[in-house]
Amino acid sequence: MLIKNKKGISPLIATVLIIAITIFLAAFIFPWIINLFTGQTDDIDCSLDASNKCTTLSGDLSGTIIENSTTFNYRVVINSLSSENLSNVVVIFYKEDGSSGNISNQQIGPYSNVNFNVVGGGSAGYYTKVKLFPVVSSDEGKGCEYECSEIELEIQS
Repeated sequence: MLIKNKKGISPLIATVLIIAITIFLAAFIFPWIINLFTGQTDDIDCSLDASNKCTTLSGDLSGTIIENSTTFNYRVVINSLSSENLSNVVVIFYKEDGSSGNISNQQIGPYSNVNFNVVGGGSAGYYTKVKLFPVVSSDEGKGCEYECSEIELEIQS
């Protein structure tokens, strides 16, 4: 008759192994989880900072568009009363049919203005409105940019 040996590991050794495995896994998983949540909060901080800058910018950015009725060229003046350095303000000219005719990127420093000229729409139609789309950078993260709401300018003849 064959007798089976049913020996196992002692409860003390089993407990020590479970604790060691748990500590080993925690040491590798915990930094990954912390890094995951830190990246998400940085993105949120960046978006909130940029959004706040856009809110204050909306009243600080204005401009005038002057149309030369003889040549149908336009002189654009954009004024900034903001302390922000706007590295990119997209200026889009729209024709009567709603299509965009001329797109210009401008850089505006703090408390300054920028002047530039735009050739008219020609036979395809003249520009009827102009919209500014300022892009601000956040101080909360590198490379975080946020496009603010449009600012519409009126064309003066």
